[in-house]
Amino acid sequence: MAQPSINSRSFRLFVTHVDGDGHFLKISGQVDHQASLMIETLFDAARDNLEKGIGAVPPAAIHEGVICAAKYKDGTYYRAKVINTNNLSTGLVGVHFIDFGNKDIISLSAIRFFDNYDPMFLELRGQATEYYLSGVMNPSGRWEEPHLLKLQSLLCYAEYSATVDAQTRTLPIISIQFKGTDLSSHLVSIRFGIALPLAKQEVLLLQLSGENQQLANFPPSYANESPTYPEHVPFLINQNFPSNPASTMRIQQNASLPFNGSIQMAPSMIGQRLLVNKASRNPVNLRAPVRQPQHAPATPPINVSTPPPNIVAAAKPSSPKKSTTYKSRLLEANSQHKVFVSYSEEGPELFAVQLVSDAKKLQDMMDEINKRPHSSLTEPPMIGTVCLGRMSGDRIICRAIVMNLSGSQCKLFFVDFGDTEMVSYYDIFDIPEEFVKPNVFAMRFCLSGVKKLEKGPHLNETFKQLVNGKVLTLKVVAPEGPPLIQYGELYLDNKNVLELLMANMKDKLQFKWIEMLPLGSRQSVLVSYVDSCIKFFVQLSDKIDELNAVMEAVRAHCENSSSPGELPVGAACCARFPDDNNWYRARVRDTRGNKVVVVYVDYGNEQEVEVSDLRTITPDLIKLPAQAMKCALKGYENKVVETKTSNQLEMLALEKTLTAHVVGILSSTMVVSLTDESVSPPLDVARKMTQLSQPRSSHEVKATTPVRKDAPETFSSPESVSDDGHKKSFRREKSFKEDRRPPREGNEEFQPRGGSFRGRDSKKNNISN
Repeated sequence: MAQPSINSRSFRLFVTHVDGDGHFLKISGQVDHQASLMIETLFDAARDNLEKGIGAVPPAAIHEGVICAAKYKDGTYYRAKVINTNNLSTGLVGVHFIDFGNKDIISLSAIRFFDNYDPMFLELRGQATEYYLSGVMNPSGRWEEPHLLKLQSLLCYAEYSATVDAQTRTLPIISIQFKGTDLSSHLVSIRFGIALPLAKQEVLLLQLSGENQQLANFPPSYANESPTYPEHVPFLINQNFPSNPASTMRIQQNASLPFNGSIQMAPSMIGQRLLVNKASRNPVNLRAPVRQPQHAPATPPINVSTPPPNIVAAAKPSSPKKSTTYKSRLLEANSQHKVFVSYSEEGPELFAVQLVSDAKKLQDMMDEINKRPHSSLTEPPMIGTVCLGRMSGDRIICRAIVMNLSGSQCKLFFVDFGDTEMVSYYDIFDIPEEFVKPNVFAMRFCLSGVKKLEKGPHLNETFKQLVNGKVLTLKVVAPEGPPLIQYGELYLDNKNVLELLMANMKDKLQFKWIEMLPLGSRQSVLVSYVDSCIKFFVQLSDKIDELNAVMEAVRAHCENSSSPGELPVGAACCARFPDDNNWYRARVRDTRGNKVVVVYVDYGNEQEVEVSDLRTITPDLIKLPAQAMKCALKGYENKVVETKTSNQLEMLALEKTLTAHVVGILSSTMVVSLTDESVSPPLDVARKMTQLSQPRSSHEVKATTPVRKDAPETFSSPESVSDDGHKKSFRREKSFKEDRRPPREGNEEFQPRGGSFRGRDSKKNNISN
């Protein structure tokens, strides 16, 4: 793209990203409409092959500077430049999305090389150009998060008239017309910043750019980010999906720099903030130069009344820095170890082990951590921050890494145990350096030969029952897939756990599970059970008749058979639902003396029933796959579960026929938007819930309630009965991941959420996912 001439300094800029760079604001945007559209067209044509894995590469092929396709958190591929490979051994790569300006950390599995694709992917330059905003600065030397979020929401994904006011060694300085006024003047008027003469801004940026050249080779370090679970090879952490690539974990460089008439530069520290934008994309068709990103560390307050001197003071030696990440460990192939399985929720595909020989070291460290006073974080947490976090169950404090941010909650990965949990910001603490240095005690493994097993919840449950609380022998084997996780064989009392699982699966009649809907598809569904916005179940509308026929056969079978007695965990069976005394297909999830907890596989809810309410199942009754499909509502998948929103979803969706649009897939859950097309105009469920959550003023005009065109399709289910004042108990999930805590002891009731919104009197106990 061509540099605008000195006589043509005004142009149209489509803003894609806003960042703070020390005292100044950095704006990223697109100016070439045709090139942007061409890139989108190229990706449309290549999408299928990208999803099939064409262009996937081993870790050895990844190096900094290479241009590739990278799947962002919205499930879409964009062009990116690899900018950091420090954590390549853990399957994580730092990238810069060159057409949008944001940076992120993604898993190696989300990268595709362009060797087998249209050469235009590599011939077209990056479309995101960076500029400094003219005439405004933050005197504190750092743009605070609320201000940046506000600016992001005001500016991004819209087109503005921009003028080049000056040119620095690195980036142009521009002014932007915002709603008929100068953007910088507007920011000063609302006290987002203070005015700064252009001449002084040029001098300050000239000093900063000169110092940055001395620090150009300082390597940034990226912390761990969330993993996905492609094929059978699990990654180390879970990904969450914002709406677009500019809504990313923003990388900001911060340094504490004194100012005494000069600017001292120190090695930059990379920070990240989550910026979410929902504005639509509208590229423009003018040209401006493409420049490689230059990063300047943040600076402290500057006395703008007197210009800084021309001589720059020498940088002072920096104090020793705290380690920014924990050290993992690899066990040698063919070695054998006595281990505990500390995390098994995701079955044999992804579990964590602790060495028995490390038990005392771990206990000593945990004792030392928990007996000390703890200090709150001195700065807002970032993705990848090492810290201490308090577990919600037993309230002990453990070593952790911040994986995601959500309001006052953070998603923590507890490195010594292998599980994740949403934790309040007030339960997150600074970690002393001495606790960062020891290697993590939990190592993540995949069971060797797991491809031979039929995947499903029953497999995970059986694996958990076999290994939890046991001392096992682990034999480390060579990787059976991409070397992003270790593989091993487990032995329990000298018996291969894989063989035990295979025998267990072979001896039982098992349900097949209906396949998840393809990403991007739309399907008519019936919402059969609502637990929360991140855990509800739907059935395909076109399978309802088949299901009803099976239910009739189940009823006839159960009325003419007797209870088989206690069944093992994972067994397929038929079970009576106490509230309506009807029989349904089910699977045993847990045993509790004379009672068992069953999952009604066609509806999604769980219930504790008497052993006498169980019946065996026949091969004919399991031919139809289990119909319940687990979903999370788009827009709520990263939010902490609230009773209010769960009740709203139940009121708007339970046992209604809606249109589901699959916008994401995470583990065994479909992220969907729900639309009620039986009313006029069609009702978006999530949007209606947002409206219901907003406070109404006394004089506000109430919206007219849509009138249904016809009554929703109904049918008998374990949830379609009146509460009649009966008290229901149910479990609220704290995060998208299932609860990692062991099941509670005692006589807990397991009752499903009722089908009636107003009929519930109380919600006390929990049911596990």
